[in-house]
Amino acid sequence: MLGSWVRAPGGSLFKTAKMHKALIIKHYRSFFFYIKPAFYRELEHLIQVKSEDLNSSKF
Repeated sequence: MLGSWVRAPGGSLFKTAKMHKALIIKHYRSFFFYIKPAFYRELEHLIQVKSEDLNSSKF
């Protein structure tokens, strides 16, 4: 059981954990980069629809 956690000297266990953390951060960044423009497009659309509703109610 302990043998599965034993790694070669030189900090390779730390390096693996660091690479894993970097990969997670990369995925989060790409996710938010994808979501953010879509959110702003939706928000812009809602504002446009709301302003059209306000303009049409004046007449």
